[in-house]
Amino acid sequence: MKMVAFLASAFLMNFAQGPSPPRNTPPAVERLCGKLMHVQHVPDKVTQNAFEDKTKNLPHVSVQLYRDDGNRKCCDGLPLVAEGTTGRWGSFQLKEKGLTEGLYWVVARYNLRTYQLLLRFEPKKNSTELCSDVSFQLDDAGNFWEAVKIVVE
Repeated sequence: MKMVAFLASAFLMNFAQGPSPPRNTPPAVERLCGKLMHVQHVPDKVTQNAFEDKTKNLPHVSVQLYRDDGNRKCCDGLPLVAEGTTGRWGSFQLKEKGLTEGLYWVVARYNLRTYQLLLRFEPKKNSTELCSDVSFQLDDAGNFWEAVKIVVE
């Protein structure tokens, strides 16, 4: 029996008004791709003070990639190195030749809000990381984080 779970590898509190504090360690990714999703925290109908997360894919959302300049502030004055739009099911891939290892800002614009997430790009020639196993999730409070699917057999 397989069990599948999403693990929030870094629940970074990246608010629309500013970047994450410097003390946060940016999550590392081998590829710049995944699925963009909206998470809504809904009160559980049975259990008091408990919440359930409802997710939906975000199609046709603009996604940009900016190279961090070392001061961990997004994104004014930083070079835009790749951009794209999510597909029908929220999937995206930011491909640009010549991207080197380092810190990058992933920026998504959804529902009149800008979400910013600092990532460490660590490319591998023969990466086993699948785009379908990575989701980038955001919520109405301005949080933006990466979640990775883990399969346990």
